[in-house]
Amino acid sequence: MKWIKYTIMEEHDYGTAEDPDVRQVFNDAQILYTGEASIQDALKEAYNGEYQIIDIPDPRPLSEIQSARQEENKAALAAWLAAHPLTWTDGKRYGVEEQDQNELALNLMQYQVNKAAGQPAMLEWHAQKEECRAFEEAEYTALSMAISAYVYPYRRYQEKVKAAIYDAQTAEAVEAVVIDYSSVIIEEGDADA
Repeated sequence: MKWIKYTIMEEHDYGTAEDPDVRQVFNDAQILYTGEASIQDALKEAYNGEYQIIDIPDPRPLSEIQSARQEENKAALAAWLAAHPLTWTDGKRYGVEEQDQNELALNLMQYQVNKAAGQPAMLEWHAQKEECRAFEEAEYTALSMAISAYVYPYRRYQEKVKAAIYDAQTAEAVEAVVIDYSSVIIEEGDADA
């Protein structure tokens, strides 16, 4: 882990209103280095604008570091899918997040169970920011398959990153694993980039 270390200077008055005794007090400070923004934050407080970027080994066990990095990987995929819905053949945008996929599958399963039991069954789904509408079974299945095909390359990438995280033998190697869902190449027409 990289940290930015610097010194903060504060003035404290140890005297009275009639007899001030102002002294400069220096304290060490450090913040996690996350890029240029963290340097700018340090510079706002650093005495004389001086700072150092240093490596401090992560004290956590490797397995804990790997698990935390894998959680970052999962969160990155979720954020990517939330920000990149599928534009389907009807020109409407459909959510592809895990929750959307689960609800879509549950609706289809409930429809099939009701139909098999001889009960009335209707398939409904919705485009983003729209009300549900009735779908024919073939149309609903096609949408479900389109979402699955759209998400598939991102899931494969997530698994590739996960393998790299758990194959890493040091904390530094774990941190060096790149998580960049924008680098995933998908087929023309599948993405709404």
